[in-house]
Amino acid sequence: MNAANELEMLAAILSATKNGALVWRQESPGRYEATGIIDIVVQEICPLVAGDTDTAGVQAFQIEVNRLILTYWSGTGGCEKLFEILAAGLPELADHASLSSLQIGEVIKRLNEKRQ
Repeated sequence: MNAANELEMLAAILSATKNGALVWRQESPGRYEATGIIDIVVQEICPLVAGDTDTAGVQAFQIEVNRLILTYWSGTGGCEKLFEILAAGLPELADHASLSSLQIGEVIKRLNEKRQ
């Protein structure tokens, strides 16, 4: 499987999510499942940095679909697409995505103001 095929698959999952063919739920913290025309499991990957509970935050997503398991690391197109899928399927995550975008925009704005 190549990256273009993977992104095409993720785009199809997003489309199926938006048209209601896939229904998402948060099964447990960091674990999301979709049911419908196919079953999908998405798991957050949060490496431990100190002790049993301190993590570096979400660093990647692992998706299992049709017995295929793929991992997308933070900052990649696949990771962005998976977050878009989850936000489309779970409104509470969409709010988080909007807040994150606003915060990133504010950082960029402040950094650009300092250069002028």
